[in-house]
Amino acid sequence: MQLLDNYIPDVKVTEIVTPEERAEEEAFLDAVFATPLMIKAQEFLASKNLPNGRAKFHEIWFDMYNRGGGILGSSGFEHVFAGEINGNSVSGFHNYLFHAQEEAEERLNYHGYMDTVSLGAVSTIKL
Repeated sequence: MQLLDNYIPDVKVTEIVTPEERAEEEAFLDAVFATPLMIKAQEFLASKNLPNGRAKFHEIWFDMYNRGGGILGSSGFEHVFAGEINGNSVSGFHNYLFHAQEEAEERLNYHGYMDTVSLGAVSTIKL
Protein backbone atom coordinates (compact mmCIF):
# COMPACT_ATOMS: atom_id res chain seq x y z
CA MET A 1 0.00 0.00 0.00
CA GLN A 2 2.93 2.36 0.65
CA LEU A 3 3.86 2.27 -3.04
CA LEU A 4 0.47 3.36 -4.31
CA ASP A 5 0.89 7.08 -3.63
CA ASN A 6 4.20 7.16 -5.52
CA TYR A 7 2.64 7.67 -8.94
CA ILE A 8 1.13 10.46 -10.98
CA PRO A 9 -1.86 8.86 -12.74
CA ASP A 10 -1.42 10.90 -15.96
CA VAL A 11 0.89 8.94 -18.30
CA LYS A 12 1.77 12.23 -20.04
CA VAL A 13 3.57 13.55 -16.95
CA THR A 14 7.18 12.54 -16.28
CA GLU A 15 7.52 10.56 -13.06
CA ILE A 16 10.28 11.56 -10.65
CA VAL A 17 11.26 8.74 -8.30
CA THR A 18 12.43 10.04 -4.92
CA PRO A 19 14.89 8.23 -2.62
CA GLU A 20 11.97 7.49 -0.26
CA GLU A 21 10.00 5.92 -3.11
CA ARG A 22 13.02 3.86 -4.16
CA ALA A 23 13.31 2.62 -0.54
CA GLU A 24 9.63 1.56 -0.64
CA GLU A 25 10.29 -0.34 -3.88
CA GLU A 26 13.23 -2.13 -2.26
CA ALA A 27 11.14 -3.02 0.81
CA PHE A 28 8.47 -4.43 -1.50
CA LEU A 29 11.08 -6.50 -3.33
CA ASP A 30 12.52 -7.72 0.00
CA ALA A 31 9.05 -8.99 0.96
CA VAL A 32 8.36 -10.57 -2.43
CA PHE A 33 11.73 -12.30 -2.69
CA ALA A 34 11.37 -13.74 0.84
CA THR A 35 8.20 -15.69 -0.01
CA PRO A 36 8.48 -19.46 -0.51
CA LEU A 37 6.83 -19.15 -3.92
CA MET A 38 9.33 -16.59 -5.16
CA ILE A 39 12.25 -18.57 -3.76
CA LYS A 40 11.02 -21.60 -5.72
CA ALA A 41 10.45 -19.46 -8.84
CA GLN A 42 14.00 -18.09 -8.61
CA GLU A 43 15.39 -21.62 -8.35
CA PHE A 44 13.39 -22.70 -11.40
CA LEU A 45 14.48 -19.73 -13.50
CA ALA A 46 18.11 -20.27 -12.53
CA SER A 47 17.86 -23.94 -13.53
CA LYS A 48 16.75 -22.83 -17.02
CA ASN A 49 19.44 -20.12 -17.27
CA LEU A 50 16.73 -17.45 -17.45
CA PRO A 51 16.92 -13.98 -15.89
CA ASN A 52 15.98 -14.51 -12.29
CA GLY A 53 17.61 -11.70 -10.41
CA ARG A 54 16.17 -8.96 -8.33
CA ALA A 55 17.47 -6.35 -10.79
CA LYS A 56 15.41 -7.86 -13.62
CA PHE A 57 12.33 -7.97 -11.42
CA HIS A 58 12.90 -4.31 -10.47
CA GLU A 59 13.28 -3.37 -14.15
CA ILE A 60 10.04 -5.10 -15.13
CA TRP A 61 7.96 -3.58 -12.33
CA PHE A 62 9.53 -0.22 -11.54
CA ASP A 63 11.59 1.16 -14.42
CA MET A 64 9.67 3.97 -16.12
CA TYR A 65 8.74 3.67 -19.77
CA ASN A 66 7.05 5.76 -22.44
CA ARG A 67 3.38 5.35 -23.36
CA GLY A 68 3.71 7.94 -26.12
CA GLY A 69 5.23 11.35 -26.61
CA GLY A 70 8.65 10.40 -25.23
CA ILE A 71 7.55 10.88 -21.61
CA LEU A 72 8.75 8.39 -18.99
CA GLY A 73 5.46 8.41 -17.12
CA SER A 74 4.51 4.78 -16.65
CA SER A 75 5.73 1.60 -14.98
CA GLY A 76 4.44 -1.95 -14.85
CA PHE A 77 3.66 -1.68 -11.14
CA GLU A 78 1.83 1.62 -11.62
CA HIS A 79 -0.28 0.26 -14.48
CA VAL A 80 -1.31 -2.92 -12.68
CA PHE A 81 -1.70 -1.74 -9.09
CA ALA A 82 -2.37 2.02 -9.14
CA GLY A 83 -3.89 2.55 -12.59
CA GLU A 84 -3.16 5.22 -15.15
CA ILE A 85 -5.02 7.96 -16.95
CA ASN A 86 -4.40 8.61 -20.63
CA GLY A 87 -6.66 11.42 -21.78
CA ASN A 88 -10.17 10.44 -20.66
CA SER A 89 -9.36 6.76 -20.35
CA VAL A 90 -8.32 4.79 -17.26
CA SER A 91 -6.17 1.72 -17.81
CA GLY A 92 -4.72 -0.83 -15.48
CA PHE A 93 -5.99 -0.41 -11.91
CA HIS A 94 -6.28 -4.16 -11.32
CA ASN A 95 -5.72 -3.91 -7.55
CA TYR A 96 -8.85 -4.50 -5.47
CA LEU A 97 -7.20 -3.30 -2.23
CA PHE A 98 -6.37 0.11 -3.70
CA HIS A 99 -9.77 0.22 -5.39
CA ALA A 100 -11.50 -0.42 -2.03
CA GLN A 101 -9.36 2.23 -0.33
CA GLU A 102 -10.22 4.83 -2.97
CA GLU A 103 -13.93 4.06 -2.57
CA ALA A 104 -13.67 4.24 1.25
CA GLU A 105 -12.04 7.66 0.97
CA GLU A 106 -14.76 8.73 -1.51
CA ARG A 107 -12.35 9.42 -4.37
CA LEU A 108 -13.93 6.66 -6.48
CA ASN A 109 -17.43 5.31 -6.95
CA TYR A 110 -17.46 2.30 -9.22
CA HIS A 111 -20.96 1.46 -10.45
CA GLY A 112 -19.97 -1.78 -12.17
CA TYR A 113 -19.50 -2.79 -15.76
CA MET A 114 -22.59 -2.24 -17.90
CA ASP A 115 -23.30 -4.22 -21.04
CA THR A 116 -26.17 -5.59 -23.07
CA VAL A 117 -26.82 -9.32 -23.09
CA SER A 118 -28.90 -10.96 -25.80
CA LEU A 119 -31.01 -13.89 -24.65
CA GLY A 120 -31.84 -14.84 -28.21
CA ALA A 121 -35.04 -13.94 -30.04
CA VAL A 122 -36.99 -13.79 -26.76
CA SER A 123 -35.47 -10.66 -25.21
CA THR A 124 -32.46 -8.51 -24.58
CA ILE A 125 -31.60 -7.23 -21.13
CA LYS A 126 -29.36 -4.43 -20.01
CA LEU A 127 -27.00 -5.42 -17.19
